Amino acid sequence: MSLSWPGYRFPDTYKVDVVADELNPTTCVSVRVRQNYGLGACAHGDVYITRFEQTSVILAADAFEHGSTYLQLTARVDGSRLSLTAFSTSNRRTIELSATDDAYPSGEAITLGVHTANTTPPSGVLSAFKYETAK
Repeated sequence: MSLSWPGYRFPDTYKVDVVADELNPTTCVSVRVRQNYGLGACAHGDVYITRFEQTSVILAADAFEHGSTYLQLTARVDGSRLSLTAFSTSNRRTIELSATDDAYPSGEAITLGVHTANTTPPSGVLSAFKYETAK
């Protein structure tokens, strides 16, 4: 799912919240901002901020100890600073990542997506989506 308005750039500061539930074990959920940055987490435990180009560049990463079928994500954009807060019910732990990168300073879309690194189709339920400009 992608949000965009032709001719409109998103502000320098905003946040996106999303809840992912019923994830299969190989599914990852991400919020893509500025077309080239993915802030996300995977059911198997990986949490990441990535810049997408010809090859992906991991800007920050961590992992939960246990996999989880339920994740809460908050992606924040504040100028060149990107941050992600991920909560997993199976781990009862919150991971906070941040990275500063201004290779792509603005964007015209926010995209929510699910993906997998293998041939198993991704699946899950995305809900509680919220976009708001932040101060």
